[in-house]
Amino acid sequence: MAISIRTTISGYALPSSGGGGDTVQPPSPTSQLAGPGTTSLTHTFGAFTDTGGVISSYVAAIIAAEGTASVSGSGLGAYTITVSGGSSFSLLLNARDAATKIVATAVHAIFVQTNGTFVFQSANPTIYPEGAGFSGSIQTGGTKS
Repeated sequence: MAISIRTTISGYALPSSGGGGDTVQPPSPTSQLAGPGTTSLTHTFGAFTDTGGVISSYVAAIIAAEGTASVSGSGLGAYTITVSGGSSFSLLLNARDAATKIVATAVHAIFVQTNGTFVFQSANPTIYPEGAGFSGSIQTGGTKS
């Protein structure tokens, strides 16, 4: 019996530093599945909503739940993500204002299949990598094999 691990992705927006009704919103969160042995992937982010022209720069960061990862690129992308020895990574794109304050963050989740199978729940954008070996919350009533 395999235990399904559930990871939920979301972007967030902070109040902008501009005046009035300035709004900065990240693009919708995205995710990507890659087959076993994948070491390099690319991703381009969608546009942020920036009604007041608050965004002055973007800074990308990669978080590895296990293994190692690096990222290179600029602006909205394309970003090249190099991964090694892991199965779960989050690529974050922070939109910053002129004072370098983060005003919104876009999220792209990356799952590299190491063993087992990936299970999608089509009514829910959550991805359930079976046997992927990273921490998260255990979903009750998960997929069994």
